[in-house]
Amino acid sequence: MKKLTITLAVFSLFIGKISAQSDFTCGQHIQRQRLIQENPSILQTEQMFEQYTKDFIAAQKAGKNSRSAPYPYIVPIVFHIIHNLGSENITDAQVLDQMRILNLDYSRSNPDTSAANPAFKNNIADMKIEFRLAKKDPQGNPTTGIEHIYSVQTYAGTDWSKLNRWPRDQYLNVWVVSRMRDGVAGYAYFPSSVAVEQANYAMDGVIILDDYIGSIGTANASRSRALTHEVGHWLNLPHTWGFDNSPEVACGDDNVDDTPLTQGHLSCSQKAAKICQTGVVENIQNFMEYSYCSMMFTNDQQGRTEAAITSPIAGRSNLWSEANQTLTGVDDPNPAPTVPIAMFGTLRHVACVGEAVKFINASYNSDLIDYTWTFPADADISTSNLKDPTVTFSSPGWKTITLKAENANGSNSYTSTEAVYIQTGDALPEGPYFEAFNSSSVVNDWIGFNYDRNNSKWSYAANTGKGGNGCMKMELYKSLPGDIDEIITPVMNLTSTSTQTISFDYSLATMNQNYLSETSDAKRDSIVVYASKNCGLTWTPVLRKGGPTIVNAGILEGAPYTPGTTSEYWKTISFPLTSGFQTSGVQFKIWVKAADRTNNFYLDNWNVGGFPTGVENTTDLTQQVTLYPNPMQTSSTLFLADLRGKTVDVAVYTMDGKLVENVYNGVVTDNEFKITLTNSMFSASGIYFVRVKENGSVTQKKLTVIK
Repeated sequence: MKKLTITLAVFSLFIGKISAQSDFTCGQHIQRQRLIQENPSILQTEQMFEQYTKDFIAAQKAGKNSRSAPYPYIVPIVFHIIHNLGSENITDAQVLDQMRILNLDYSRSNPDTSAANPAFKNNIADMKIEFRLAKKDPQGNPTTGIEHIYSVQTYAGTDWSKLNRWPRDQYLNVWVVSRMRDGVAGYAYFPSSVAVEQANYAMDGVIILDDYIGSIGTANASRSRALTHEVGHWLNLPHTWGFDNSPEVACGDDNVDDTPLTQGHLSCSQKAAKICQTGVVENIQNFMEYSYCSMMFTNDQQGRTEAAITSPIAGRSNLWSEANQTLTGVDDPNPAPTVPIAMFGTLRHVACVGEAVKFINASYNSDLIDYTWTFPADADISTSNLKDPTVTFSSPGWKTITLKAENANGSNSYTSTEAVYIQTGDALPEGPYFEAFNSSSVVNDWIGFNYDRNNSKWSYAANTGKGGNGCMKMELYKSLPGDIDEIITPVMNLTSTSTQTISFDYSLATMNQNYLSETSDAKRDSIVVYASKNCGLTWTPVLRKGGPTIVNAGILEGAPYTPGTTSEYWKTISFPLTSGFQTSGVQFKIWVKAADRTNNFYLDNWNVGGFPTGVENTTDLTQQVTLYPNPMQTSSTLFLADLRGKTVDVAVYTMDGKLVENVYNGVVTDNEFKITLTNSMFSASGIYFVRVKENGSVTQKKLTVIK
């Protein structure tokens, strides 16, 4: 038998076609490595628990372990459906179908056992476990055991997507999401992996894709055993080939006596499943295999799971206690009636005055619900009893909307003060458009969306920014990995904008010491810029930036990041405006996605068409050029560092790209060369740009002039 190595188990198959199975990859070794790096004592816990398991099974075979109460072990379960109003918001019927399949599999009642290989027919185990949906939540309120949580975390598929965690010693938590990191279908931790420290408690449970839940709705029958597999990991069952996620590589041992050595299989070919031991048939039909014909557990696997569920490790032994059955309501033949929980959203977060906005009802916890919507005075309807009403608004601004959901048992209301933002649709201001964020009043013109309604959101940051006058801040320090937040510009008219270039400055720090070597998109920050010319109905991506290189401000752990005001803290991104957007009614949104262990993001100097083409194409001189003081009242000095012997061209422009003055053209004669700019050069107060050019390398500095 191989020495036990407990790992994070990731399941990535059961799709019915071998070719599709190869699309999945496994990140279990990465996850386990992270846990052990953070707490090496996990290794000791693994070894101790493995010895306990071996001793338990030996005693069981000797007839020394006997359950005083009748079987089965009853385990309360709760499904958290994490959704963004899409198809991932699966129906309760789909969850109930999954519960049916799960209980058939764990009680040896699944009818497909009739097709089991004769070599294993006499060894198919009843796992003696029954799963029941919780009837009481942690606060003692009636529940269906299925909650629907509106969150963009559905797209992250990480431990941080495990929202509203219920106590793991009272419930088996199952989180259902739309996407999973690394392309897997789901994963679960072994009990010993999450038993060591408090921080790991919240990881316990199963997270899985919505189209692997049950056999109906978004799923299908060939994917319906995925949860059976993952719950097996939760009960301390490894893959049949051992403790990794690499089937068809090498013959391995799972520390289970009655599952033969196997290399693991991605097909159901019995001929192929005889390669590890001459004449020995491998158990390719096991639920802990990767074949698409899984249908059974074995007797020794049952012993292993019973050892896990009767052990206090990771709270497993409390789950099936009589006290917990009462606490969670699963033993009550007449549970208290449930009251609906109101929730709604919209797929369109901005619209113009007079445009239709459809609100999508996401209420849950009851089948039969009546709805009452209340809309503000400028809506075309004041109330509605429709499930998903469509509404228009006659004035701009944020809209406060209330939904009341009720049934015969009671009611619940949900109010959103930022349900949708309505714009005038006027193409103002005229382009070229520049925003330096020098005043907090700008926040009223730029629309920030906090989809998860958490502490990670856009806000105005005074006394910082490139130049120190202010900027916009995205509080990624407070974010969860996978959080997505947007900020949307005012609508503008770009018809007469001759320079079709967009640029902005940003500053981003991280808390991840290994960010430069990260390869997983889930561990990388992302910046995406979209453009719309139909008042936010549709958006076209015009810029995508991601990966470790977008972190320009390095590493700051243990504290929120605030950049300095000088150029070395900032990076400029410049790109051409997509064809077709040189028109009226254009706006942009900046989309920022948080990675693991990231820090704050800052945005400054949003510039659409403010310079002649080519001025912002390169920013190689950023570190060599400093402008101080800024703002300017009497004069400012342009400092050029480490350019001695170089020929430079210095010019000042208005924010719409008009030349103010050619300040200098010549050779830099000192390593700390100074050029003085005087207030008299400028006809009025305002924002100007100082351009420094050397042999094709260009940088620009924003200058605020006060007259």
